[in-house]
Amino acid sequence: MSNGNPSESSVPSGLNLQGLVRNRDAAIASSPRTRSLGRLLRGALPLWIIGGFVSLLVWTTREGWLPAHDVTVVPVVIAAAQEQASGTPLFQTAGWIEPSPSAVKATALTDGVVSEVLVVAGQAVTAGQPIAKLIDTDAQLALRRAIAVRDLRHAELDQAEATAAAAAQRLKYPVHLQAQVAQGEAALARSEIEAAKLPYLLQTAEAERSFAEKLLSNREAAKESLAGRLVDEARNQRDAALAAWEELEQRQTRLVAEQSALRDQVAAVKQQLALCVSEHQAVAESNAAVAAARARLTEAEVDVEHAQLVVERMTIRAPISGRILERLVEPGSSLMGIDKGGGHESSTIATLYDPASLQVRADVRLEDFSKVVPDQEIRIETASLPGKLRGRVLLSTSTANIQKNTVEVKVAIIDPPDVLRPEMLVTATFLALEANDSQGQVAPVTRVLIPRALLTESEGQSQVWVMTPEQRAEKRSVKLGQPQGENLIQVVTGLTLTDKLIVAGRESLSQGARVRPRPADSHSEL
Repeated sequence: MSNGNPSESSVPSGLNLQGLVRNRDAAIASSPRTRSLGRLLRGALPLWIIGGFVSLLVWTTREGWLPAHDVTVVPVVIAAAQEQASGTPLFQTAGWIEPSPSAVKATALTDGVVSEVLVVAGQAVTAGQPIAKLIDTDAQLALRRAIAVRDLRHAELDQAEATAAAAAQRLKYPVHLQAQVAQGEAALARSEIEAAKLPYLLQTAEAERSFAEKLLSNREAAKESLAGRLVDEARNQRDAALAAWEELEQRQTRLVAEQSALRDQVAAVKQQLALCVSEHQAVAESNAAVAAARARLTEAEVDVEHAQLVVERMTIRAPISGRILERLVEPGSSLMGIDKGGGHESSTIATLYDPASLQVRADVRLEDFSKVVPDQEIRIETASLPGKLRGRVLLSTSTANIQKNTVEVKVAIIDPPDVLRPEMLVTATFLALEANDSQGQVAPVTRVLIPRALLTESEGQSQVWVMTPEQRAEKRSVKLGQPQGENLIQVVTGLTLTDKLIVAGRESLSQGARVRPRPADSHSEL
């Protein structure tokens, strides 16, 4: 009986299909190649896992295998202090007033003898005001001589320019050569005309010679019946006719040579007219003469300007507006000018200063020098004034005074009154800067100090070697503050309170190198 399943109804009863089903897993498992590959995988996989773990372990601990530099480290020096409230006096010191930045010298720029001094010490002057005069007789004569030479050079230049202009005209219009050509051609024409008339003159002379010979012959034949005078006249006439004929014969030869010479002369002048060699040379020479004359004139003008400058320098003028600090010469004093062989003060007339620009040079003790900072407010007192003046720190000198054990500090005076004079003694009170507390209360301050010997300079920056928490060497740039004693200096930025400084073993370090700290007592660098 069918249950409605078509597949079952189509299978004959009594037929077993399970024998036709193949077990794939069993077939794979029963393959020899598959069994070998399975065993290989089961044996190699744990080795691969162990090898990867070992490689990872070696990579993560590779830093421990690299060599480390033995160094000595010390902590930074921590100095605790109390900031004073703004305006609190820190210390007092003595000082004196001087010009800022320095006194100005009124100097003679030429040598000479002082004829008169026009100012006294303490006198107010303006810039450019005469303060002394030198004897200027020689300078005036030198100026007159220079002017005369300049005028002479002017005349020489005018003459050279006139010659150059004439040469240029002769080159542009060579009429003198054209006249020579015309003269040669005229002479040649006259010679040719004379040569043309010569045959007729020869015929006439020949006729006259023949007539004179016949006359002489006839008279000689009849000389018995004629007077001797007539015979002599005939003979003279014959000689004259013969001489005239011979002269005409020779003239014909000369005319041929003369015409040849005249033709050559005319040709040469025409060639000269075409080339104008002499005229070009004359133009070039005249232009060179003009250039030389102009250069001599320039030299003469420079000499005049120099002579005028020397005359002007005979009057020494104030270089600035201010007051005369000290007058250094008297009438009759000899000055060396800007001669390099002269002494340091051999050309100084007086020194000046600007009353509106004064400063105090204060002697600060070494123990107080660490309290001095730029732009610090200063209170200035002097016996010449009942009140107090205000000032601010400019800078300190580069060296200390060994005898007085002090350092000079320059203090600018703000709005100095007119009564102040250089060299006046003052008392300078250095005041504290603004407190850290916004309400002006006294606030504790911690300063970071390091030994100066640890600092190095690179590209204008101060640097120091530091060991990082990972025990790495780091060369760090720092900003320095005020010195603290002989060996320490304050670090404003770049270090923290917990940083460790490398004080020994720095020679072979590189940025980021591993370091191994050792006890500080084993090193003696500091």
